[in-house]
Amino acid sequence: MARTNAKQWQSAMKAWTKATGKSRDDCINKFGAESCVKAMRFTPRAKVGKVNTFDPEKGGKTKKQKLLFALASKKGIRKGTGGEQVMYPYVRKEFNKRKKSIGANKAGFIKPAIQLGARLRANPFGGGSASRSKGIKSKSFKMKAISFNEVAGAGIVGYAPMNRAMMAAAAQEKAWAIRRLQKQNNKFSARQF
Repeated sequence: MARTNAKQWQSAMKAWTKATGKSRDDCINKFGAESCVKAMRFTPRAKVGKVNTFDPEKGGKTKKQKLLFALASKKGIRKGTGGEQVMYPYVRKEFNKRKKSIGANKAGFIKPAIQLGARLRANPFGGGSASRSKGIKSKSFKMKAISFNEVAGAGIVGYAPMNRAMMAAAAQEKAWAIRRLQKQNNKFSARQF
């Protein structure tokens, strides 16, 4: 889990639980779901232009275009006798697979967000690596909600966006709680704030 400023997180939790009257576990689950939703927004997508440089059908023999053929050769698929009918379809399939997985790191946050309590209409693609991601709610005073993004490379790419998302979620929820408490105070106060 990404680290964040502990004092800021604690003050946001304290304000939120005071404003809503809910338990700390509910607060942690809410903050975790909000963090996952914001992490989707902050996670950068792979640029289509960079993926297209690997396209084997664009012509030319650049190092990037040769990479997919080298990977196929490493798996034992050779161009030799009749291998052209095997190698080119394999390379094309591998390229299409890479192109489809452009938003996989973002999609890895969908299922944990839903399992932590966020209301989203989107669902990750059924057979993809993002569908293996999961979120575990905090319950019975364990005070720990967990979000696993199981997409390959998400630990490298998704760490900074998740950290940024946790800070943003804590700040947003604290601001909401302060506004709500102020509204409640204004009902009973002679002087309006």
